[in-house]
Order: sequence, then structure tokens, then C-alpha cells
Amino acid sequence: VVLAVLEDREGSIWVATARGLEQFRDGVFTPVAVRAAIRPVLFTTRDTTVWVVTFNYDRSRLLTLHPRGRRTPETGKFIPSSLAQDAAGTVWTATDSLLLRLDGQRFVPVRLARHDAKRIINVAFDPEGTLWLFDERLGLLRLSHDSLVRVAPLGQTRFSRTSMLSDSRGRIWIGQENRVALYDHGQLRLFDAAKREVPGEVYGFFEDRDGNLWAAGETGLAKFEDDRFRYFAERQRLPGVAAYGIVEDEDGAWWIVTRR
Repeated sequence: VVLAVLEDREGSIWVATARGLEQFRDGVFTPVAVRAAIRPVLFTTRDTTVWVVTFNYDRSRLLTLHPRGRRTPETGKFIPSSLAQDAAGTVWTATDSLLLRLDGQRFVPVRLARHDAKRIINVAFDPEGTLWLFDERLGLLRLSHDSLVRVAPLGQTRFSRTSMLSDSRGRIWIGQENRVALYDHGQLRLFDAAKREVPGEVYGFFEDRDGNLWAAGETGLAKFEDDRFRYFAERQRLPGVAAYGIVEDEDGAWWIVTRR
């Protein structure tokens, strides 16, 4: 039975009932309504703009969210699976055999010499400004002037989720269904999930503010040190075990997506 209702100066609603006092207030998280489902593509540029891909029935679009408002950059018929930002602040993406960069509110194709890439799904810039790409069939590629140069034949015969990161030392990390590839300035090394050299299928990589490299995978988090991935003890593992992504905020707190 409600006995009294009060709104305080901060906007909270207080309700006195036969069972006690209840407070209703805004939560810590503010929902952002996009009126569509969200695809697993999330990217943040240095001006704090958040980029997401939404889809509604048979239509998908790229949406940018910023404290000053939201926009819908024109992508044409393609939907990006990966985005990257260069030192000048320009956002790049790729789809199938096209490399594109943002010009105003429109993505425009970058003129390239003839190449064999057909299914580019990842893009990333290294600290020196080199653009790296991953093609499902050809593997790791590098943009050199107007040409795509094949660096490492890491393509797989069937579709699988692939993650890629260029760390602060210029090393390229690629996570695939059954392995992790490390391309370190001309040297290629493979870590096999079947041999427990990596935490199962790797869903993403993360470099903390101290320069340590972490892999988030189906068996949790693993830290790369002493030239190998180190697992946590059972008592230190994450709830739900699997880790799907991790970022660090300005206060040094880690935010981790888990099964739970």
C-alpha cells in the first residue's frame, strides 16, 4: 500500500509503502535508443565518437553517437566489419575488395592498383602510420603506396571470426578460430589453440597502459609474457570463463565482456 510519494531536488522519486521506503532514480548507465538491432561492430575515435552498425529488417547502416548528437555516414551498399583511424583523424574501412576512407560524411573508395583481395574483414594502423589489412583468403596484407602487399599467408578455407590489433611496438596480432598469429617486423609466429598455447578461440586483443598484451578468448584472459601466453589460475578466472572483449578507461579501470 502506497502511503506517500515525494520528488526530491535531485529528481529522485521516493515512495513510502507499508513495507518501507523505496527510491527510484536514474541509473549509472544511460540507454541510447537506436531503434534497430546492433551488429557486433563497435569503434571509438579519439574525439569520443562511438561508431556502431545497426540493422533493421533488410537494411543496415553505420551510426555515430557523440555528446553533441548523432549522424549516419553514407556507406553505400556495404556495411563495415572493421574501422581504423589514422594519425590525421581520418576513419578508414574495407569491404570485400574495396578500401575506403571517410570524406566528410561519406566513405569514398581509395584508388588501388590491381590486387587479388576479395574478402577484407579487418583494418588497423601501426604506430608508424602503415595500414594493415586482413583478407580471409590471402591473410595479412599491407598498404604500400597504391598497392596491397601480401605479407603472411594466413587465410583459412572456411569463414571464422577474426580479430586484429597493432600494438604500440608495431607488432600485428591476429586471432583466428584455432590459433593466434604474431607478425613482428618480418618474423611470423603461430600459437596453436589445440596445444593450449592460446586461450581457445581469441575474440579480441588488448594492450594496457603499461604495454602488456592480453588476449580475450573462450577460456578467459591470457597475458603475453616471457614469449608465451600465461593463463590465470582457476581461482583467479572470470565469472563465466569466456571473455569477449576488454578496454581500459581513463581512470585505469578495465571493462570486460563475459558470458554472464
